[in-house]
Amino acid sequence: MTSHYDFEKRERKKQDAKSKVDQRIDDLRHILESEHGRRYLKGVLTFLNINVPISGTNNVEIYKAIGRNQAGHRIKDEILQANQEQAIKMFLNI
Repeated sequence: MTSHYDFEKRERKKQDAKSKVDQRIDDLRHILESEHGRRYLKGVLTFLNINVPISGTNNVEIYKAIGRNQAGHRIKDEILQANQEQAIKMFLNI
């Protein structure tokens, strides 16, 4: 009995996903080079409330806040991966 699982297709999908991440990181490097780009990214992270405790009066509000917070932390991690020195400048307003 042969498997219908296509290992080559799986590897192609992995490579495609990796190249998309690499492209995103490269794009962030370019954005972080400018003061305007750093200011914009900091505004995005502020909007996503990465430094604010999660609160809410009902489950829907809490789940939305958790989602925004997790998205913000993912973006922050990619920013740090792209260029740690420029990210620190952004976070410290240097």
